[in-house]
Amino acid sequence: VPAEKTAIGRDIVITQQDMAYIMDSKGAACGAIGVLMKKCKVSIYEIKHIDLAGAFGSYTDLRNVVKFGIIPEFPNGKFHPLGNGSLSGAYATLLSLKKREEAREIADKMVYIDLLVDVDFNEEYSAAIYIPGKREFFPSYYSSQAITT
Repeated sequence: VPAEKTAIGRDIVITQQDMAYIMDSKGAACGAIGVLMKKCKVSIYEIKHIDLAGAFGSYTDLRNVVKFGIIPEFPNGKFHPLGNGSLSGAYATLLSLKKREEAREIADKMVYIDLLVDVDFNEEYSAAIYIPGKREFFPSYYSSQAITT
């Protein structure tokens, strides 16, 4: 965008390197989701509730996030923006013994997955780096691209 059309008075440019970083981040995010879904043996059709924390969940247009392939399409899912989830959680556990116990129970069930060494991550990342990404994660996009004869 030329400087005269910006609020900052300077050109706004996106370089090839910027795009590489964006695509890398997009691939990592969607790839990580793919690993979790594979480990839990669930498909996009089984996910019903998606919590999105922080500014990402509160201030982004989720249609564009899915269209760009940052997160999969969840045909039966409903997105729930949480806002500052860590602050809300900390506040709730400070004020409620029940919430603190629930947090402990959740923490006890958590499993750590190191994506740097996970055998599935490279495959998921490689499929996710393209727009929108892995065919199974974006059925609406790929079905609309079908060639009819």
